[in-house]
Amino acid sequence: MTRDEATAWAINTASEIARREGGQLALSSRELNFQAVEADSTLLGAAIARALIEAFDRGVASGQRPRASK
Repeated sequence: MTRDEATAWAINTASEIARREGGQLALSSRELNFQAVEADSTLLGAAIARALIEAFDRGVASGQRPRASK
C-alpha cells in the first residue's frame, strides 16, 4: 500500500466512522437519551477499534511507514 493509498484509506475510514457512529451519538446527546448515548458511545468505540485492527492488518499502523508513491 502506498502512502497515498494509506492516507486515502485513513481519511475515508475516519470520515465514515464520524458520520455514522459520531452522528448517531450527537443525535442521542441532543435528545438527552442517556441510554442511547451509552450505547452509541460503545458503538463508536467499537468502530474505532475495528478501524485500528484493520489498519494493523493492512500494515498502515504497524510502525512501518507505507511506501512512498511514485
